[in-house]
Amino acid sequence: MVLPILVAAAFLFSLTALAVRLRPALALRKPDFSRPRGSAAAGVAYAYSIGMLPWTKQSGREHALAYVRGALFHVGIFLSFAVLALTLTPWLAGFPAGQRTGVALFLAVTCLAGLLGLWDRFRQRNLRALSVPEDYTAIVVVAAFVGLAAAAVRWPGLTGLFQAWSAWLLLYLPFSKLRHVWFFFFMRYFYGSHFGHRGVLPHPRMLEAR
Repeated sequence: MVLPILVAAAFLFSLTALAVRLRPALALRKPDFSRPRGSAAAGVAYAYSIGMLPWTKQSGREHALAYVRGALFHVGIFLSFAVLALTLTPWLAGFPAGQRTGVALFLAVTCLAGLLGLWDRFRQRNLRALSVPEDYTAIVVVAAFVGLAAAAVRWPGLTGLFQAWSAWLLLYLPFSKLRHVWFFFFMRYFYGSHFGHRGVLPHPRMLEAR
């Protein structure tokens, strides 16, 4: 019972610390009084949908494999948080063994995708030059989180270890580059509303032409 309480406390601490860190950025955001040339709501919808597809980004178009690898890793991260939530309830034990094995295998694949991204930072000269120690640490910490989620789903006896690591991750998150997991959603909202208001988002036909 101690570990679930620790995880809940770490989650509340992490959420509070992230909100405190976000406040200065929100205070800097000023109202846009320019005449609307488009729809801010449509811009937000674009930012959270079409704007995240690989062919709408130069990096995604030119590095499709890296995009897929990164997308897989991030899906695994969000699924691992869902697994963490389930470990705090009695429901996870009620899932059939076949389903648990399938989820564990998928999480293992996403963990491998993250580790391949880590290898790319070592292997590619440009990425290595741009990387700082925290980049490597963050990937290792999160890959271990996803790997332990896979293990906890397959072998329930490892749930305690997974919860302990998750609590540490939540405490570490606000003070590391991992905080982008929280700031990302605000950034996409600001991006979409600003450029949607200005009416300068790419038109679907422009995207097709690329």
